[in-house]
Amino acid sequence: MKRFKQDKIIALLRGQSLHAHPTSSFKKSVLRKLNERLENKIAAPYVDTPKNYRFLFATAVTFSLIALIFISLGIFLPSKILTPKKQDDLVQPNIAFKPFNSPYEFSQYLSQSAKQYSQPAEEKPQQVLRPPVTQRLTEGSSQPSFPGKAPGSLPTAESKAGDVPTQKPEQPLDRVSQTNVQVLGIDEPDIAKVSGKYIYYSPSEIKIIKAFPLKDLSLVSRIQKSGNLLIQDKTLVVFDEDNQMIQSYDISTPNSPKEIWTMNLQNESSYTHARLYNGKIYIITQTKIDRNKPCPYQPFRINDYSFTIIPCNNIYHPYAVVPSDTTYTVMILNPLNGNVEKTLSFIGSSKNSVVYMSENSLYVAYHLEKDMFSLLHSFYLQEGKKFLPEDIIDQMQALSTYSISAETKLRELEFILESYYNLLLPSEQTHTRYEITKSQEDFLNRHQKDKQSTQIIKIQLDGFQIVAINEISGYLLNQFSLDEYNDKLRVATTIDDATSNAESINNVYVLDKNLQIIGEVTNLGLNEKIYSVRFIHNNAYIVTFRETDPFYVLDLSDPTNPQLKGQLKIPGYSSYLHRIDENKILGVGLESGQLKLSLFDVSNPESPVEVAKFFLNEYSSEVLSNHHAFLHDPRHKVFFIPATKGGYVFSYANNQLTQRARVDLWNTKRAIYFNNYLYVLGDNELVVLNETSWREEKRISL
Repeated sequence: MKRFKQDKIIALLRGQSLHAHPTSSFKKSVLRKLNERLENKIAAPYVDTPKNYRFLFATAVTFSLIALIFISLGIFLPSKILTPKKQDDLVQPNIAFKPFNSPYEFSQYLSQSAKQYSQPAEEKPQQVLRPPVTQRLTEGSSQPSFPGKAPGSLPTAESKAGDVPTQKPEQPLDRVSQTNVQVLGIDEPDIAKVSGKYIYYSPSEIKIIKAFPLKDLSLVSRIQKSGNLLIQDKTLVVFDEDNQMIQSYDISTPNSPKEIWTMNLQNESSYTHARLYNGKIYIITQTKIDRNKPCPYQPFRINDYSFTIIPCNNIYHPYAVVPSDTTYTVMILNPLNGNVEKTLSFIGSSKNSVVYMSENSLYVAYHLEKDMFSLLHSFYLQEGKKFLPEDIIDQMQALSTYSISAETKLRELEFILESYYNLLLPSEQTHTRYEITKSQEDFLNRHQKDKQSTQIIKIQLDGFQIVAINEISGYLLNQFSLDEYNDKLRVATTIDDATSNAESINNVYVLDKNLQIIGEVTNLGLNEKIYSVRFIHNNAYIVTFRETDPFYVLDLSDPTNPQLKGQLKIPGYSSYLHRIDENKILGVGLESGQLKLSLFDVSNPESPVEVAKFFLNEYSSEVLSNHHAFLHDPRHKVFFIPATKGGYVFSYANNQLTQRARVDLWNTKRAIYFNNYLYVLGDNELVVLNETSWREEKRISL
């Protein structure tokens, strides 16, 4: 009877153990040790044949313990989950990045960060509001696809529109424009996309338009969603930032799109950037750190299935303590089925986050505010001795040992200084204040680079791991401040301290594959700020502005010795630069509050020339802040820009800027060409122009 009960218990335990799935070598090692103990202490008294019953009973008890441990840890999730990658594979060896071991360690890191950088617990993401930086030709020319030609190759075209062959009624589709992106071949989400002969347009809801041939132009379907779009094969992906969700639709039948999967962001997570490359979508999200429970965290759910909770030991942080209010999650997603194939998580600042992606790497950068207490504390200890007595210096020196925030230390520093001033006679107080203030300004000017910095993290696409991290001085405007060329990363930054009278400065750095600075050009446009940047192969074109528009030309052919070659000063500024041909750069900007187009000849880098300019009776254009709104048609030597009163088409032939057409549409957004027809999209209408005559061919309501 006793034997029967034992066998029954063993059978039950064996059944329970089916729920346990030990995976790691560590767990297996622990189980082997448990097994040995169980064999000796539990199973031995009940079995007669050690080779059979002892092993069986010990194994059953062992796996039952596994099941109980796993249940207590709460790791049983729904069936569709992503297993996080082993943490050892996420960061290359010898990189100053390591994972947290526990929630306590994470909390301690945050406490140190708050004390050192005075970071408010409820600080919200902020963006540095600057006019946009522009891009390089090989990475953003709105270049068409031509059957039988390499990507980006251009057909031969004469400069006069009248010389272009007339469009035939049933001519097959031989070219269509795509979104103006930073890197050719790496797509970016936008409100207008083309798939085959259809336009997918999302001003307030998604409108599916049959665009070609022109006689069939019609609105065929709608999707009651809105947001930026990406298309892979016959799958449409919608980034709905208002509702913090990403949805996909099967558009193999455009008249009847069908929803495939939905990703819901949760726990104060938000989508920030995405790229489509080689059939995969790279998505970057930010999750506000819960300081009471920083990890583990769960950033999203897909189709009501929970994504694997990201544990503490899969969240990375720099060795040095940096301001941190968000956890970045970088993931690779298969757009066809919604499967998240890989993830990588690290903490950082949500301020001015920038993402740049090349064919080989993905870079995530964010702005770091430096600790002003440390800077001023250094000034008083190094140079304050000339003005202050020894006991005041001793009080200031002791502040660094206090376990209080940097903000509180800064207030204490000011209190000590003011208390000393109050002990002085009025005339002596005025003189001392002046001398200290002047000396402090000189000190801060010499230490401009220590005031602001940007943390850059490099993720290698092959292997999907962090391979480098570094901090450089200044802040970035946006993704076009970064550019990779021949395994070198070029970076343009501005150092601007609004809290002091110090001059703003602008620098260009060249970094090697390990993100170490190997070359630099510094102090461009003193007391000005970068408004646009464009890296083109071995050159960089930079616009800074305060009262005039210095247009700089840099030679980066020697990465270790980059040089400023030439500059041009003109009124106003250019916020967007676009390479029109081998030696021409187009600038779109403002002068005296009026929209201005400038055509620069850069054939002689040492002496750039503004060969043409055109003023529009407009005060703004989306192109100033969004490069996706710009369209370049090299066949007809024209470009399109939307503005507040309509859409404009300009020719740049013969070194002149000539308006070819103006389309009167409410809230003009985008333009797309199919063969020799230009489709101009407004909120509620679509207008088609013939690019050979610039006549309106058709207009439909949306």
